Amino acid sequence: MPVVAACGQAAGPTLARTAFFEGQAQTMRLVSSFSLQQGWRGQPQILELFVIPGEDGKGVRLVVNEIPYTGPAGTAQLCLGRTTDPQTGGTLAVFAPVQAGPNSFVLADKLAYCRFSYFTIPIDRNLPPHWTPAWTFSGWPFAVRIEMAPIEPDPSRLQPITVTAPIHLHRSPDIQYVDY
Repeated sequence: MPVVAACGQAAGPTLARTAFFEGQAQTMRLVSSFSLQQGWRGQPQILELFVIPGEDGKGVRLVVNEIPYTGPAGTAQLCLGRTTDPQTGGTLAVFAPVQAGPNSFVLADKLAYCRFSYFTIPIDRNLPPHWTPAWTFSGWPFAVRIEMAPIEPDPSRLQPITVTAPIHLHRSPDIQYVDY
């Protein structure tokens, strides 16, 4: 969901408008209308997808935290402030570190590796579109890829695979939209 965060909001009625999306090689944070517990019927959730070491230090795990999304002001607990995108001049959110807890859910285990990458189309049209391991731009990426492979491939079991998902958004966090 293309939501705007209240990152580093100063006291007062003016909302600091920043796209609520974090994209790092081992961490991705966004808002989704889908919930693991409630499916499509649930309320929007802040998803924190991240990679942690596996059991006994073998491989890695893909884990998710779900936090109910309560609106732009509710994102303030996760967003420490803002910085400026050096390429576009847009505003980027600076997020608190993610942490595994008792409510964290393991999505994939016993992985040799798991990493995220983000598809971008550069502002400079002379440069080709490409995948980047960190989202350092204002707004949202055009697609997200989660690359993973098992430590020990076993054809008799369901195997983790690389997933690429397009993101179809046509909103800018720098524009104030009117909701009717």
